[in-house]
Amino acid sequence: MILKKFKIYFSLVCLLLVSGLGSAQSSTSEAENSETINKRLYYSAMIGFMPGSQDDDFENSGLRGLNIINFMIGHRFNQYAHLGAGLALDIYDMGLYSFRLDFRGFILKEKNVNPYYSLQTGYGVAFDLNNRWDDRLELKGGPLIHPAIGLMFNTHKAGDILVEAGYLFQKAARNDPDRQRFDDILYQRLNIRLGLIF
Repeated sequence: MILKKFKIYFSLVCLLLVSGLGSAQSSTSEAENSETINKRLYYSAMIGFMPGSQDDDFENSGLRGLNIINFMIGHRFNQYAHLGAGLALDIYDMGLYSFRLDFRGFILKEKNVNPYYSLQTGYGVAFDLNNRWDDRLELKGGPLIHPAIGLMFNTHKAGDILVEAGYLFQKAARNDPDRQRFDDILYQRLNIRLGLIF
């Protein structure tokens, strides 16, 4: 009788241990998968390519559309709302430094591949590439907006990989008094970006 009760208790203990281990492994996996989207502070760094045409009168050694760097730092309020700010450098037929606000969110939770949405808005400051243009030439930046969608690949390490496609609208202006020419410019570029988020 005692041996029978012992076997029953032993079986129950083994069953509880197995179920406990399974839950622990599941919790660990979920924690790893959601590590990036659960952190309060986030950092992201991206580079991109923005194919497009340019004005031949102001050619700049063939650089037609590059997002050289896009660095953001911000706060995660929850899975769907992340708000940050940062700096970016874009190259067209002129260069533009921009200060940007960054809003993003993740659609799914606890997934190794997680789709996300992103919206950046800000203001660009123009500069002359290679200092090859006349000193009288005036370059001006303007507001920008950049909606995008992408995928985050969870690496289970310090940083996760971002692959993104978006469309950038950037206002700018160029005034050439010698030619009596004023260009009011709206750059519209598809932006394919790759980066990391921490």
